[in-house]
Amino acid sequence: MAQLLKLGSDDSDSTFSPFETQFRRRIWWTLCWLEKRCAEDIAEPTSIMTWGSACSLPIKICDNDLCSRGSLPVPRVGLADNTFCLMRFEVLKLFFKLHRMKPDPTIRDERQRQENLVHLKEVLLNETKARLEEDVLQYCSDTRPFDWLVMHFVQAVMVSTGLCLNVCLIRINR
Repeated sequence: MAQLLKLGSDDSDSTFSPFETQFRRRIWWTLCWLEKRCAEDIAEPTSIMTWGSACSLPIKICDNDLCSRGSLPVPRVGLADNTFCLMRFEVLKLFFKLHRMKPDPTIRDERQRQENLVHLKEVLLNETKARLEEDVLQYCSDTRPFDWLVMHFVQAVMVSTGLCLNVCLIRINR
């Protein structure tokens, strides 16, 4: 249904208002997240629709920024109403990028090729961590519940992703 509605396409020549565009993006990325979680629950790969999406993430704004329905609001600095969702979507994009990465075919030794792939994935993970720290986490405080949730969600996901990469490295070195 989402594909039929073309929620995953980000047409620059769109006839949609900024309000509609932002909510279409929110819906698309929420469906991608739910699809990934359902696939994990039944131990199946995610569908092709989420792997090849050209849909941009929604911008970081508060919901009332869209109420004017006029021009596109300026993205907020720090936290916004949709910060937690955006963090989930960023993690989802990271997940897709990590799973799309392939070993370098020019490296002949299989072990070196796999080690190189793990290294490249670690670089991507660290770049994502740094971007999230700069864009959001530096504005969070442990004293505010919403901020605490955002901080700990990002930390948990980054640690678990890092552990997965370390397990891959351990398997390679056996």
